[in-house]
Amino acid sequence: MYQALTEDILIPIDGAYIRITVHIWQPEAPIATLICIHDFFGCGTDFSALGERLAMSGIKVVAPDLPGRGQSSSFNERGSYILKNYMQCLAHLKRFREKSAYYMGTGWGGALALSYLAFSGTKAAKLILNDATIQYRPSLHPAEMTITPPALRAPHDPTLDDLVAHGRPYDLWPLVGSILIPSLFLIGRHSKDLDHARLDQTVNKLNHITVIRNLDDEQAGRLIGIDRIFIILGFLLAASHRPDMNENDLDP
Repeated sequence: MYQALTEDILIPIDGAYIRITVHIWQPEAPIATLICIHDFFGCGTDFSALGERLAMSGIKVVAPDLPGRGQSSSFNERGSYILKNYMQCLAHLKRFREKSAYYMGTGWGGALALSYLAFSGTKAAKLILNDATIQYRPSLHPAEMTITPPALRAPHDPTLDDLVAHGRPYDLWPLVGSILIPSLFLIGRHSKDLDHARLDQTVNKLNHITVIRNLDDEQAGRLIGIDRIFIILGFLLAASHRPDMNENDLDP
């Protein structure tokens, strides 16, 4: 059994330092690194079961508590909870990468992972979007941009409750087609966050996206069930080839 290690890093943002707690499941000789981004009200330990199992197969798992969640410190200003600052936090996780780098996001974290790869220029070998909130419209689910049930939400800055209640609409579907690496969509049977028609339109145009629907574990925001764990493991260990990318192309 691989227990998580924790490491705190300090990141300069908006003239101050934010402390980010990073949870790490470290195999003895990693063959790759999976960076996991939690849901809006989640935290890095949401990936504990996944991290323990993947580490047994040689995959290092890195899962931060983003600002205002879990053990990390909060921003001093409400206006600091913006995409630019989250991207800066994710950029500092490069120090933990070993071998090939994979990225995964759950719920709102899927939107962050997708945005980071699209806008930062960071190269990755694979992407997993776990019930990801690719599109948010208040008309779809008023006052919700998270799939984590209230009873399972991590300790968090109360400011976040107000932010989610007044969330701005966004649509990241155009970005899905711009990330030309093997990508896996995991979709729960009761997922309310995904526009299946938009997904089908996107998948029909591309050949690097795998979609698995109707998974039964309903609380994927905090508890990634055994079915998803083994699907993720199989996807990461499966050989893939792109003529325009090899392991040497990845960021150090």
